Amino acid sequence: MLLLRDRQPTSSRLLSARLIHRHGRLSVIVAYAPTEDAADADKDAFYNDLASVIELVPTHDNLLMLGDFSAVTGPRSAGYEDVVGLFGAGNPNNNSSRLWSLCSSHGLIVFRSWFRRLNVHRWTRASDDGRTKKEIDHIIYSTVDLAKSFLKILANSALTFL
Repeated sequence: MLLLRDRQPTSSRLLSARLIHRHGRLSVIVAYAPTEDAADADKDAFYNDLASVIELVPTHDNLLMLGDFSAVTGPRSAGYEDVVGLFGAGNPNNNSSRLWSLCSSHGLIVFRSWFRRLNVHRWTRASDDGRTKKEIDHIIYSTVDLAKSFLKILANSALTFL
């Protein structure tokens, strides 16, 4: 059973919530990042706001971020081996480096890049031409081990995601 303890809309692009479950506490942040074409100042403001929200998460909480980060994981990059797993995809963009940097500085991982998946289960955006497909929506979590624990909690809870 999950209990919503608190929720806080931070901006039009960020929402945070804190849940209590039988194994502890889970802080969830939902994010909608500026697109790749947005001005650097808008991207900087978003990632600064997101970092501020992350810093408010109690240290004993598990942290889960969900959202459209307009970032492609791509293959592992030097310096970010603890952030992106072996199964990232696509060609990284400017938003990718911003996301990697944020994750690295807060000990977070791009969750789905750590697990092999068929492409049909990977792509979260298809362009109008029907050929270009990208994975720009991500699940960001504290660590791989905690992510596996979270999946077990979801499997055993009454919570249903639509």
